[in-house]
Amino acid sequence: MTEVSEMTANMNVSYTPTAQAALHPDHPAQIMAGSGKVMTYAELDAESARIARLLRERGLRTGDHVALLVGNHERTLQLCWAAQRSGLYWTPLNTRWTVDELTHVVSDSGAAALFVAADFMATGQEIAELVPALKVRIGLDGGGGLFEGLEQACAGLSGEPLDDESEGCDMLYSSGTTGKPKGVKPGSVGAPFGTLDATTTAIRKNHGMTEDSVFLAATPLFHVAALASALTSHRIGGIVVVLERFGTTAFLSAVETFGVTHTMVVPTILSRLLEVPEESRAQHDLSSLVFVGHGGAPCPVSIKDRSLEWLGPIVYDCWGATERPGLTMIGPDEWPLKKGSIGRPISGVAHVLDEQERELPPGEVGYFYWSGNKPFEYHHDPVKTAASRDHRGWCTVGDMGYIDEDGYLFITDRAAHMIITGGENVYPLEVENLLVEHPRVRDVAVIGRDDADYGQRVVAVIEPTPGDEAGSELAEELLAFCRKRLAGYKCPRTIEFLPHLPRSATGKLVKRLLI
Repeated sequence: MTEVSEMTANMNVSYTPTAQAALHPDHPAQIMAGSGKVMTYAELDAESARIARLLRERGLRTGDHVALLVGNHERTLQLCWAAQRSGLYWTPLNTRWTVDELTHVVSDSGAAALFVAADFMATGQEIAELVPALKVRIGLDGGGGLFEGLEQACAGLSGEPLDDESEGCDMLYSSGTTGKPKGVKPGSVGAPFGTLDATTTAIRKNHGMTEDSVFLAATPLFHVAALASALTSHRIGGIVVVLERFGTTAFLSAVETFGVTHTMVVPTILSRLLEVPEESRAQHDLSSLVFVGHGGAPCPVSIKDRSLEWLGPIVYDCWGATERPGLTMIGPDEWPLKKGSIGRPISGVAHVLDEQERELPPGEVGYFYWSGNKPFEYHHDPVKTAASRDHRGWCTVGDMGYIDEDGYLFITDRAAHMIITGGENVYPLEVENLLVEHPRVRDVAVIGRDDADYGQRVVAVIEPTPGDEAGSELAEELLAFCRKRLAGYKCPRTIEFLPHLPRSATGKLVKRLLI
């Protein structure tokens, strides 16, 4: 089925919170794991519609942009749905970013509105001062400074849907090779509200989610896997349990207390759970689980095998990317025969091409390209967007690997030496550009080393300036320098020293000699 025909087939009013509220208004749409607070479908529909009306009254129209600095707040998904049903682009901001990084994203996205939770209000005030173009500044838990409170702003507004509702689209940011977070538009806005995109369709069909499912959002809702799964659950009438902050006991207790059936995690979470003594894990009833998906980073084989041994045949590897050119999945029955594979496509068609854009036969390593889904766009970067296409319009995110004779994908390298640590993407150039500014650094290379806990760890290899002594004192100075200027997960966990870094005749770092 082509994307157009699939989109037409998916134009169904049942895939909206409004339809679910009509079917079962008192059914829980969301439960906060910590407090147990319930939001029904009637409340989700009315509150998201009310916020949509607020945005419309403040002048936002189809194609405009909203930014959310809210974390896993009880209103986060209300805000997502308010923007989604208004035909807006919306960006959940990574709450671990620095003020400089957040300000860049809010400005670069052209956001006309910024919503901020109380935990991040001080940061929100700084952003608002630096981005005067923001028309709307709303505090979820009350006003103050440059922000007005959400309840005050929405006072008197109807909870009825807008007459011209249309689908919006998330626009997530990840660190770019230019050293600044880069926005990704995986689709367009304006389709009839209730239209399912390819990602939502794939999750619904392949993860086995139904109106009886209970999805645990255990990772931050600015991560695509948790966000897409949560919104898919709402479209089909399931329950979303939101974990305010991950902890092993909180995770295990939430599964048992709320009868969780589905969850998406990063491999680091699996690793943390496996560190819990077996007798402690056994005290929690996890029998309700039927699907534990992991993604966001490569999962060490030992962690995958131990997870399957503990949880049983319910652990699935789910590969995707922020750009969403395609999705793959490999189930527990397939894994023993295809260890290391990310599975077969469940959305899109995968191809492996050589540098001349010719398709390669099974087993030969090349560049992964995708066809069959709507092409993505890098915001404000037409050059990067064009570079992601081949002459047929197929898309790549830069991963390299091969497809075996049975159609299973194996990734052998990642684009531009990107490091994935604990499910977060770190682009070395951003860290290198910072460290090279330090007066005691002559040259620097940032690489990823395998780590059983985080998948990879960030390592900075330093060539000190002449006369400076390598050692623990300089290492601590450089680590402190990074911590003041970068989000914590981007900072090197290890500093190493070499008298000279390996560079080619053309001046390029030969990083393979360092890994």
